Amino acid sequence: MKHTRIFLMAALVAVGLASCTKDESKVSFTATMEDYGTKTELSSNGHSLLWQDGDQITVNGSIYQTDEGGHTSAEFSYVGSGSEPELSAPYIATYPTDYWNTAGTQLTLPATQNYVEDGMEKFPMCCKSYHTNLGFKNPCGVVRIHPTKSGKNITRIIIETERYITGEFGVAFNDDYTPKMTYAANGLKKVRLTCPQGRSISNGEDFYIYLPPATYGLFKITLYADDHTYCTKTDNTDIVVERSRVTDITLPAEGLEFVAFVPDGAVNGIFTVNSEGKQVYFAKGNLQNINNEWRFAEHQYDYLGAYDATAWDLFGWSTAATNFGMSTLTFNGAYSGSFVDWGTQIGDGDTWYTLSREEWIYVLVTRPGAASKKGVATVTIGNNGIYGSILLPDAWTLPAGLSFTSGAGTGSWTRNQYTAAEWEQMEAAGAVFLPAAGYRYGTEMYSVGMFGDYWSSTPYYEDDAYSMDFSDASVGYCSDDDRERGHSVRLVQDY
Repeated sequence: MKHTRIFLMAALVAVGLASCTKDESKVSFTATMEDYGTKTELSSNGHSLLWQDGDQITVNGSIYQTDEGGHTSAEFSYVGSGSEPELSAPYIATYPTDYWNTAGTQLTLPATQNYVEDGMEKFPMCCKSYHTNLGFKNPCGVVRIHPTKSGKNITRIIIETERYITGEFGVAFNDDYTPKMTYAANGLKKVRLTCPQGRSISNGEDFYIYLPPATYGLFKITLYADDHTYCTKTDNTDIVVERSRVTDITLPAEGLEFVAFVPDGAVNGIFTVNSEGKQVYFAKGNLQNINNEWRFAEHQYDYLGAYDATAWDLFGWSTAATNFGMSTLTFNGAYSGSFVDWGTQIGDGDTWYTLSREEWIYVLVTRPGAASKKGVATVTIGNNGIYGSILLPDAWTLPAGLSFTSGAGTGSWTRNQYTAAEWEQMEAAGAVFLPAAGYRYGTEMYSVGMFGDYWSSTPYYEDDAYSMDFSDASVGYCSDDDRERGHSVRLVQDY
């Protein structure tokens, strides 16, 4: 179904359905306003929605569709399967069809709404009548957000409240057939508006988000920009959202201070990985599969250090035949075939991925200042000293009171030593720590605390693949290794 759009017009209120007959044996509905003006309009600057080709409504559980898009009034014809039903009063009609149950008594508000220029996508409506003039009304209200900051392109807006504002809501009709929403006991207390191409707010762009009518004691708005910055504004005064009305929220330029943000699961450091300037974030920990659930280790320095059939963080090279390398087979032929990226198992399946051999080399050797931005270290957690390699991001400022010495030498895990608190400061500044977790061969563990072996996505003939390796004597190099060996995996995502 095409997007519903808003166009400038006057006043407010609803939509109606007036009966119209093309064929004596068929029933069709003509959708208009209660006063026969527009599909629907919202008060406050009088924005009116027009029907679009392919728009569908449900009437008493049956689907009707229009091909008269671009008008304030449109005729709808039955498009359901089988013969057309014989409808009788009371008539319950809803729009859009995928938000409502067939009885028109339950409305599911989506967790994500998509930006439509000067308007809203699929603004929900419903009606009840005992005659064929069925007047649509709006169960929700609308928040219009007006940011005034120049030089920012907004990619998404998130509203968070103390109430459930997405999920399933009951809808009942008052005596005047005005819809009233019954608040859900589940769902989410936030909703997202996405703007995939980014929308400039330099020229006073407006963003519309529909919400259940209520008085909100907490109203948190977060704006995300395409330059990986964000700004959050919180209002603890009562924000009133009325049914079928627009609530204006203006965000003055002087109050919009955008700061850099870090994606969920990522370390706050940006690394260039090729000569074209491609940049990435590293994941906050090594990849793990615990009881068939994929996740990142809680900390960068965490690793399992032992074999367990239900807990994996050392994987053979990932192919379709080996369940992402979770196999104890000890012959390389078992791992033949094309690489299957571990990143497909984390998050949305499209965000995280494994660096190639060339990208690892660029980080370690080629990027400007690479030699001074890698080293080895010991991070002491409790009574345990954890050995590993450190990579520093492109833009790096050493935290006050700490030191860092690049490079390595035999027996030099102690070249850089950090307590847990000191490492938190290093990590907050963007440093990446790769623990020396050793490798697995079948069910046996080797070189734990002595070597770090991290897979790349690049094959080397049929039996080998490239990995990034380090020890206390060498801070990162790429070499081919047997695919049957279980290595660590640290994923990245694009900046």
